[in-house]
Amino acid sequence: MADFSSLSGYAKGSLVLILLGCLLDVIGFGSPYWISAPGQHQGLWKLCISDICYDLLNARQYLPGWLRATQFFETVGLILIGAAGILLILTILVQMFRDKKIFPILNAILCFAAAGCIFVGVIIYGTQDGFSSYLSWAFALCIVGGILVGVAGVLLIVSAVARG
Repeated sequence: MADFSSLSGYAKGSLVLILLGCLLDVIGFGSPYWISAPGQHQGLWKLCISDICYDLLNARQYLPGWLRATQFFETVGLILIGAAGILLILTILVQMFRDKKIFPILNAILCFAAAGCIFVGVIIYGTQDGFSSYLSWAFALCIVGGILVGVAGVLLIVSAVARG
């Protein structure tokens, strides 16, 4: 079993931040509340008008390019968060990975790339005409998740530098 007592505080903190950032991003990613207006709400994958929801995946050919780009960047960001989490857990559990300085650096790069993709996605979505006054909680969760993963990347770099 892994010996968590030998981990630095930076590594423990980055693990917590990656897991929390992933959780918030998953909730925001799948929720149909990126925008919310009277009588309707929409996310990346569903549009709900009154009590009827429409699956946007079934209408992909009709979606505007900005929404497809947002879906792409948010999906890549979520995949990269998962990869960062898996690599960090492997680094913690496998002694061979723990002894190498390159793994925290690779992990930090994954965190920065994930945060960057998430931020590009939310910027594309948030800059659409007329949306700014209707942006909702799922949109905010993705932003917070991206920030947490970016901070985890900084902690991983600090951890790698501190180890010498």
